[in-house]
Amino acid sequence: MSKYIRNVSGDKEFINYLNTENTAFRLVAAYTKTCEIKNISSAGLPGKLDLTPPADMEMLLLGKSLCMPSIPEAPSGPPSPVIISYAVKNLFNIPVFFIDAGLKIKPAVPVFDCDVECSENIIEGANVNVDKLLSKGFEYADGIDIRNLEIIAECVPGGTTTAYSICKSLGYKCDNMFSASSTDKNHNRLKQQIVDKAINEFGLQDNPKLVCKYHGDNMQPFTAALASKLSLKTRVVLAGGTQMLAVYSLIKKLNLQANFNNIAVITTRWVVDDENSDFEGLAKLIDKNM
Repeated sequence: MSKYIRNVSGDKEFINYLNTENTAFRLVAAYTKTCEIKNISSAGLPGKLDLTPPADMEMLLLGKSLCMPSIPEAPSGPPSPVIISYAVKNLFNIPVFFIDAGLKIKPAVPVFDCDVECSENIIEGANVNVDKLLSKGFEYADGIDIRNLEIIAECVPGGTTTAYSICKSLGYKCDNMFSASSTDKNHNRLKQQIVDKAINEFGLQDNPKLVCKYHGDNMQPFTAALASKLSLKTRVVLAGGTQMLAVYSLIKKLNLQANFNNIAVITTRWVVDDENSDFEGLAKLIDKNM
């Protein structure tokens, strides 16, 4: 069984690396027009979800958002996760780095720019430039000072829907397994309708690159490339929920060279205990079908 599925609290070797002072936090941000589907995402202010990624970046580095009056917050959901990330960053003095993997609005912080447009709505075909983003992920990994622990996080409004679409298109029976920013119990039904519509339009693809192209978002191939290459030299945490399980699956499905013993997917208790999803079940499903 892959290391990322084990109870991390019981993996003492990996826990030791979580305590290292030589850590970097890298946030990969992207925008998918999938989030513009009505009620599909609560990751920010309705109608202004394109501001969520740059506002998160600005908050993490500057302690405040410049592109909007306050940090992004779901109208009826939990506080923005950026609050926790900002507190931990300051508590442990962790340097933060940012990747623009296709944003509509640019943040007022330094970024590694992938020079790609944001991805389209998956119902119309996401049109992700997979080869370029894989190349950019490898390029970025080659150009950084690699730490003992590399934490890679994401910020993609609508990203759980594209992750769901990717996994289902790869053949996983994963309905009702993906977490969301919304606490509405009807949200899973809407998400499934969108994903099924996208699959009916573009089909189940045997080629994982085509799955990324039609069903994914820009964060996924970039992060898969970055994490795989870093894992050959150090420990990597994919910090996120079910979105990062989709990234983990892509590393394998794309046959990227990686040391899977050096990769862990770590999420919050809020995601694990979410009654409307199944993080652990999805992890086991992906592991079983590797």
